[in-house]
Amino acid sequence: TVSYLLTFTENILSSEVASSHLSLLNAVAKIDTTSQKNKVAVAETAQAYCKRSWQTAQGKETGAKFNVHVEKFFSMSLEYAKDPMSKMTEIFDVGVPDVFENRGKEFSNTTYQTISRGTLGVLYQVSLMKLGNLVKKLTYGVTKDKDDLLEAWTKSTYLLQKIINPLKAWRNRAILKAVLKHSKPFIDHFLKHGMSLLENTFKRRSTDCIDVIKTLQSSTRYLQVICTSAKADNDIALAN
Repeated sequence: TVSYLLTFTENILSSEVASSHLSLLNAVAKIDTTSQKNKVAVAETAQAYCKRSWQTAQGKETGAKFNVHVEKFFSMSLEYAKDPMSKMTEIFDVGVPDVFENRGKEFSNTTYQTISRGTLGVLYQVSLMKLGNLVKKLTYGVTKDKDDLLEAWTKSTYLLQKIINPLKAWRNRAILKAVLKHSKPFIDHFLKHGMSLLENTFKRRSTDCIDVIKTLQSSTRYLQVICTSAKADNDIALAN
């Protein structure tokens, strides 16, 4: 059934139909939870939809409804990705920088054609939520491999920095709300589990521990700028 549903992928012309197709494909794939092949099929289809340019007779699809579909494409792509951290790193390396640099509202990335200034808020929300869920698995304990944990925290803080750094060039309300809301669980979990790990490995790997803190600090420093600005401007929505 999954193989049959995949035959429709190339012929779908509307993001709304693509979103429904992806939901149906996902529902069928979940029936057999042991099949890795089905998960790969959903991930690859979602990835294909992320990269496609969705056009209507009036031009490129935009707006709130389109953003809902884009959110589903990226969510499904990351949910079933073999290595979600690497996939997000690729997206923010390849799909994001030129969108921040180009001031045109209609401009979209050539690889991930669904990424534009209008959909960046959605991408930030999906990515930061996924990153937060991933780091929740990094719990410190005496039986855990400290080197593996340190490597995972290094990658996580580096990705958070990669996500937040472009905001120094351009940002909008949707992005700032997503960053403030979904960065907090990451930082809270780091303070609870990441700091315990660093305290117990600092003597042995001091340079690596300092690098993790420095990388995270570059992100939290900018979060502090956003908070200070929201307070100074009496911005109730961002303050909340």
